[in-house]
Amino acid sequence: MVENNISSNLEDGTERPEGACRQAWPNGATFDKAVQRFLGGSLRVAGIRALRPFGGSGRAELRMGALATYFANTSSPLTTLLQQAGLRAYLERPLSQVRFDQASHQPIFSKYEQRIYNLAVSRDTPVPYRHARLSRITPKGDTVAMPYGDEMIGDYFTSRRSAQAAREVMIRRLEAEASGQTGLLPVHTSNPASATVFDGLRHAAADAAGRDRRLHCYVLSGQHGHYGVSVDALHTGTMLAVMKGSASLPPKRLIFFDSMDTARGMPRFEASFRSGIDAVFPVPAGETPVSSMAENGSVPLFRGLHPMPRLRDVDCALYAFAMARALIQIACTQPNLVLHADIARIKTEMTARMPDFFSGPDQLRPVDQRRAAGIALRWDLGRGYLQSLAAAPLAPAGRELKL
Repeated sequence: MVENNISSNLEDGTERPEGACRQAWPNGATFDKAVQRFLGGSLRVAGIRALRPFGGSGRAELRMGALATYFANTSSPLTTLLQQAGLRAYLERPLSQVRFDQASHQPIFSKYEQRIYNLAVSRDTPVPYRHARLSRITPKGDTVAMPYGDEMIGDYFTSRRSAQAAREVMIRRLEAEASGQTGLLPVHTSNPASATVFDGLRHAAADAAGRDRRLHCYVLSGQHGHYGVSVDALHTGTMLAVMKGSASLPPKRLIFFDSMDTARGMPRFEASFRSGIDAVFPVPAGETPVSSMAENGSVPLFRGLHPMPRLRDVDCALYAFAMARALIQIACTQPNLVLHADIARIKTEMTARMPDFFSGPDQLRPVDQRRAAGIALRWDLGRGYLQSLAAAPLAPAGRELKL
């Protein structure tokens, strides 16, 4: 169980690594020494003069600003670091090998691991959820201590929103889920990571118009918020649309899914879906709006408000991803449900395919288990991002410092 993995790693004592990572770097201190050795070799090649802005010489530079110098002067610094098998194994370690602080649920990183994540932000390779808020990152990559009472959303691992890098990993996984399908209902998932769910719906309508005359299913996730009101723009949901190919027509079926139960006190999010749908499919005044045929498939995943920012639920993008993945599975294996089943049946089938958040069909897991599932998914999305970077081709210029 996910919650057992998290609770067993909530500790403040000695690290207990497992598996392959044990053969690489047994703990954070050993990892830090390995990074210093790597930096020492790289900087000797480039010339120690690069470290003068940080003061000192020899070992002092490695303790001071060598890593920042490396990130500032290497074309692909994080990708280059990941070419070192031992360093990569540690950074990509699974959840079972990560310790968490008991109070904040923050992963406990060594000095150089945290510096790597913080400095990677400045080079447009932010590892999802693992770096500090930008205003708290020093030039050397350390994290500025937070004065008591100044905590904000984004200061901790669990309160960092799903930025574009995380959404790109989720989209690639959804595309992989839909690939290789052999069913009668083609399923499409393409939706740019920076797009809102309504941008995706507009793109889906244009895409369907250019396809064959069969019915096509589009599963889309993206931000929607309170349509037209920026304060809610970070909220994320999912939409399923069935459209006739080769025709510029409204959807045959349209279902929206939110992680807040819109039937129980959250009407503004249902209104945002319906307003956005009508903006994509406008009709002449006096005619029935397209949104009137949209069905509400929302489920109450939201854990509720919490006065402490570190425990605030900002997992809506993770919920949307889980719902989209389940809907793709249903569309690929049981297309008749998508085409004809009532909304209650579809929600039951969807929740049955979301084991991280539901213990069974329509059986919502307790709050602590849903929080643990969110932590596990956050860590895994960071691993996925690092794995994609490591697999990317590295230009020759990225293998050495340019000073």
